[in-house]
Amino acid sequence: MADTYEIFAEPEVDFAAGTMGFSVPVHGLRYMSAEAKAWVDKSLRRGDTLDVLPEPENPKDSRAQGIWAGGQMLGFVPAPVLDYLDLMKRPGTFSAEVERVNPESDGTHLRVVMSLRWTGLG
Repeated sequence: MADTYEIFAEPEVDFAAGTMGFSVPVHGLRYMSAEAKAWVDKSLRRGDTLDVLPEPENPKDSRAQGIWAGGQMLGFVPAPVLDYLDLMKRPGTFSAEVERVNPESDGTHLRVVMSLRWTGLG
């Protein structure tokens, strides 16, 4: 991913690998539990793997994909990414890693930025 950061920039598409890559903030961090916030503050580092788990029972959006680290739920894949992938009308899977953990003073919207990869173009 590029060193510069744009919110919801166009994804990087790799047709040979069948993937799309997104550099996006983890959505919903303001709702983290105190334990999850402590995990982000003390333990989360660039390059750490994030677990992306579907949440089909989510009352707000059945497409929701939860972002987890260290056994703590941090937030979600942003809805605009899900909207973009809906246009593809193809099943796929997510993988993610921490791109950047910003200082708390940057606010919760940009606190954790992830490199999100979707595989499903093949």
